[in-house]
Amino acid sequence: IITAEGPKSNPAGQSRGRASRHAQDVASAKDAWQQANDSAHPDAAPRAAYNLGYLLEKQGDVAGAKDAWQQAIDSGHADMAPQAALSLGVLLEKQGDVAGAKDAWQQAIDSGHADMAPQAALSLGVLLEKQGDVAGAKDAWQQAIDSGHADMAPQAALSLGVLLEKQGDVAGAKDAWQQAIDSGHADMAPQAAPHLRVLRTGKGTHRARRRR
Repeated sequence: IITAEGPKSNPAGQSRGRASRHAQDVASAKDAWQQANDSAHPDAAPRAAYNLGYLLEKQGDVAGAKDAWQQAIDSGHADMAPQAALSLGVLLEKQGDVAGAKDAWQQAIDSGHADMAPQAALSLGVLLEKQGDVAGAKDAWQQAIDSGHADMAPQAALSLGVLLEKQGDVAGAKDAWQQAIDSGHADMAPQAAPHLRVLRTGKGTHRARRRR
């Protein structure tokens, strides 16, 4: 007879059992995606390659993830290629491969994908700003803004406004922040509003009011 206390009597055994099942599931998933990838099916193979790359990255197999995502990119699949390029860029940046990250994100941007291109443009802008490439960051963020993407466009507008203000381009900063506000985005619009308010009232006036 198994009592209610029974299953709790060996937590270590349960943990090992769950880990074993999880390992089996992961191995099965890898095998399935590898088979689908090897099939060279125009739709199934790129999707499998992307999923395989995601799984391998989670397991810490960086080289394997890179290879899988590169296969998805090389497939030219309308959705999976830019998605893999975006993910590869993130991975390469983490690895310190800035040039590789730039190339991967540029591929995603060049794809013109409605979701992946704006996300890649936003990420590329952040990377370029960190490197001191102001012109490149402006261009990347403007591409994200021009995409009209519901999330990426206002986020890029907010970032562009901050950059332009640092560069002394007050008119440009105002315009960028106004675009973020006009987007009505739940997070970006409220963040842009105070920036724009300070510029419109004048920094000196703003400081004076704070001193009062």
